[in-house]
Amino acid sequence: MPDKHEVILTDSFRKSYSKIKDNGQKKIILNFFDRLSEQGANAVKILYVIDNYILSEMKSHNPPYRLYIVLDQSEDKLYIVGWEHKNKQQQVIEKMKLKIKAAIKMGVEAIF
Repeated sequence: MPDKHEVILTDSFRKSYSKIKDNGQKKIILNFFDRLSEQGANAVKILYVIDNYILSEMKSHNPPYRLYIVLDQSEDKLYIVGWEHKNKQQQVIEKMKLKIKAAIKMGVEAIF
């Protein structure tokens, strides 16, 4: 049985989503959102774990984009925090790691 987690779009993600002009990318994101809602944490690939937070991603191969998700295990919430081209993957992951370390003190919603 899939994990059931609340799926939350962060304010920072909402802003970046509203700037996307390509309807194909928006459709991919909506499909990922549906998969997250149905499958929970089983739908993601884990990239980094610290304390109760897990940074994970969902991959789109064509076009090569990544949807970044932070799972707060203590509250069973999945936060959609980013959408970026694969070429920027390592930069985004490093940035997200720093934000997650800050979230340990302040909470995910305060950081993203």
